[in-house]
Amino acid sequence: MPHLLRIGLAAAVAACSNAGADRVLMIPGAGQVRGLIYLDRNGDTTFGGFPDVTFPAARVALVGVGTVDTVARATSDSGTLFAGTPVNFSLLGIPVGSYRVAVDTLTIPHDSMRITRIDSSVVITPGETSFVRIAVSFPAASPAGARSLPLRTKVFVVGVALANANAFGDSTNSIADSAGAVRITQIKPTVIVGVGDSVRILGTVDTLDGQHVIRMVSLLTLGIQANTPINVLTVGQAKTANGGTADAGLAAILGRVVILDTSTGQAGRILHVTDTTGSLIDTLEVHLDTVAGFDTTAAKRDTVGSRVRLRGILLPSTVPGRWLLKPRAPGDQT
Repeated sequence: MPHLLRIGLAAAVAACSNAGADRVLMIPGAGQVRGLIYLDRNGDTTFGGFPDVTFPAARVALVGVGTVDTVARATSDSGTLFAGTPVNFSLLGIPVGSYRVAVDTLTIPHDSMRITRIDSSVVITPGETSFVRIAVSFPAASPAGARSLPLRTKVFVVGVALANANAFGDSTNSIADSAGAVRITQIKPTVIVGVGDSVRILGTVDTLDGQHVIRMVSLLTLGIQANTPINVLTVGQAKTANGGTADAGLAAILGRVVILDTSTGQAGRILHVTDTTGSLIDTLEVHLDTVAGFDTTAAKRDTVGSRVRLRGILLPSTVPGRWLLKPRAPGDQT
């Protein structure tokens, strides 16, 4: 009998032990996830009202951490307010636990668009609501990084404006950071920006004159006067844009620069210059764009042998492997 009793007590203890384990592993209760998936139109990854808008018809899933099991799905709509917070999808009755949020990228229509922000980790506690924000937008890149993207990629680029908006007759400009520059073209006429402004542009990667550019540009001025990146080059370095690394960048020409010859071109005055510290073989073509403010009549007074100080944007010329300089304003050549 004592032996049987010992067996019975052991079974009872085991049963109690298992019951306790079950209570620990199976915590009762559920919570919910409310979320907002939005189109980030200005590329700042935050939702702050205009110009950002809710993004409907995107499929969202909740997946258990460490598993491939989907516990809930939802499709975003036009949105509403929940407890004063904008939401456009809901996942209800979610068991307590840890989850990750996933978005079906097939429901994001534009080839260049992607998820640029997602609150991917969610911990569900009994009776509580977890809020998730997901931004859909275009990728962001530095000026140099944008130049390596595939053609037709739509992209945000942040940098410093190297000229006033629509400063040149060919409707181009450049933005740069400390690592490089990129030319921007087909700038929207509503864009207003000054030299040295910190800006975020949105445009499409394309080619012009054999170089990658950003076209169809809309622009947000960040309102910060920044130090303008500048390349200090000799005439010889400028004529090749320092091996192409200074393409679209702002350059100041070193040395005692003198005019070799002058002529009148379609957009303004054309000069060929050299620096007296180098060889006459090293010459640089300079275009004084009338749209930038150069008076063609006054420019005709430039004479061979005159000294000039030059600071402007380096652009590819019609000669392969050569670049020309476009000063931004009359003061840059005096």
